[in-house]
Amino acid sequence: MAAFRSVAVKEIFESPDVRVVRHPGDGRHACVVTFSSLNVHNNGFGDAFFAKHGVPAIHLIARWNHWWQPPSVRAAIAAVDEVLEYSGRPPVMTYGSSMGGFGAALYARDLGARNVLMLAPQWSANPATPPHEKRWATEAKRIDFVHDDLASRLSPDAQKYLVFDPASLDAPHAAMFAMAPRTTLLPCVDGGHVIAHTLQQAGLLTDLVFSAMAGSLDVPGWRALWRDKRRKAGRFWYELGLRAARHRRPALSLHCLDTATSLRPQEVVFQLDYAYALLKRKQVDRSVEVFTAATNLSPDHPAPWRGLSIARRVQRQHRFAVEAAERGLALRPTSGDLRRVLTQALIEAGENGRALDAILPAVQAEPANADNRRLFDRARAALEAAMVRVTS
Repeated sequence: MAAFRSVAVKEIFESPDVRVVRHPGDGRHACVVTFSSLNVHNNGFGDAFFAKHGVPAIHLIARWNHWWQPPSVRAAIAAVDEVLEYSGRPPVMTYGSSMGGFGAALYARDLGARNVLMLAPQWSANPATPPHEKRWATEAKRIDFVHDDLASRLSPDAQKYLVFDPASLDAPHAAMFAMAPRTTLLPCVDGGHVIAHTLQQAGLLTDLVFSAMAGSLDVPGWRALWRDKRRKAGRFWYELGLRAARHRRPALSLHCLDTATSLRPQEVVFQLDYAYALLKRKQVDRSVEVFTAATNLSPDHPAPWRGLSIARRVQRQHRFAVEAAERGLALRPTSGDLRRVLTQALIEAGENGRALDAILPAVQAEPANADNRRLFDRARAALEAAMVRVTS
């Protein structure tokens, strides 16, 4: 059951679907109401940033990826509105990214927001409605989309700023928002979906947020800043590298991914995609170096060990390939993919008995998986051939 709490305490609302916390700020700024992003269930969107700058903020934190649809979310919005009333109706900006950007748009009218800042938002996450978004189809199966009609819900009076990457799958959503009055599109090519990270790395996020809060964002100036500063962002180069690969420009892709990892050497995802690109370009020794660096950065995640095993196998360093695959599988024993990587390494190392033992659980768990059956048959045939050689 939902519970309303006094505005004097940090937590002002709680339900199984959403939690609401308040940071009073220093009274010099408008109030920002934020909506959390996908898979972020423990902290408010931008909470450290707003606390640092003394901005009063109210954070709606989703307890699961519900795109702000459950009835208790409306109760949470009512609780936030009561806090705003108690505070003398300060100017309000709603703010969020992706799922949070959708929430910022959906509830701006209810909260009397003057401004809305959305980073790569969805017009709808429901695959059954335009623009027929499929990226979160698994999450959408859990959601009863009864409160997501933005065409009727959007505030006609609020100034809406929408930052997005027109080269990404967010472009159709931006086109839907563009039909709404007082919507300003701020395209950032190769900013990616997690565009807040790109803007932060480029040194642009602070100015963007405060300009949007004031409703005074200079669009031509913003575009010039993006063109000037985007090269400082590792994520910009990463997204450009992925796009170059999609357009079959491997040399450009490799250059961009190299630049991304140089600018953001702690980003494991950048390291992994760069290493796989190197492997594809047959720069095997260098790919081993980068995969090894990724295992050092994130030794408790299986993905770097998976890549290192594949690269070592291409090097024909079979013992090291097996060891890396074993490390990865030990971190995620239920993964069929990691079992296949280990089985492949064991077969090429000539350890066919162990290969059969490794792939058998995957065959039993996924009897219809053709890759599992193929590796099982290959290991068994190799083992039988070896036995014939021994006995002949």
